[in-house]
Amino acid sequence: MELDRASVKDYFKRENTVSEWWDPEEKPGLFKELYIEQRKIVKSLLGPQVKTVLDAGTGKGRFAIDFVEAGAEIVYASDLSEEMLSIAKKRAVARGVDGKIRFQSMDIENLQYEDNFFDFVCCMETFVHLPYPQKAMNELSRVTKPGGLVVGSVTLPIRRWYLNARRVSNLDQLFEWLFTPIYQSKLYQSGIRRILGRPRLVGRPLETEYFQSLFANSGLSIQKVVYLGHPRSPHFVLVAARK
Repeated sequence: MELDRASVKDYFKRENTVSEWWDPEEKPGLFKELYIEQRKIVKSLLGPQVKTVLDAGTGKGRFAIDFVEAGAEIVYASDLSEEMLSIAKKRAVARGVDGKIRFQSMDIENLQYEDNFFDFVCCMETFVHLPYPQKAMNELSRVTKPGGLVVGSVTLPIRRWYLNARRVSNLDQLFEWLFTPIYQSKLYQSGIRRILGRPRLVGRPLETEYFQSLFANSGLSIQKVVYLGHPRSPHFVLVAARK
């Protein structure tokens, strides 16, 4: 599935768009526990030597806040959406960590940071929305110090989605389980969306091999690959790579 590259960034810059639906741990859902597991894994990769961290595509700030609480001295949290940044700031204030987070409106494909600036770079569930993923990964690699770690995750295509049926325990989860493969289908994205008046595609699942190639093509050495979800039909893949 190809993004509408001309409009995807405009979508995320507007108010009452992504802020209305992106808060994966706020309410129960089929994949809520997987998002929580992502956070645990990423925090475990943040060693004591890490001082300066970038959370690119921070959204509502959940990873940025985690990094400060895990011991990072300073966290730069960037996002295209001013509205999401505003929400993230409020959350950081509520947790008492706002003094160590610098929230900045910025395009991940054109980062305004110096070369070799960060000890640790994180970009979670963002590459699925980017018009030019390789350009973004090149930027993340550029701003990472030699020896630093770049961590990212993406949603995977669900092929044997029926295997997740065993995880359905309520009506909300049943609807999500049934709808996910339909949403990811070419028929829905290319046809039904337009009939419904929502022709703009702002996210698509990515293949594991493609995602890993982004790291390798940016001169990063993959250290860890973790699949989240059913062993035979994972929903996410998380990759950590060293510069």
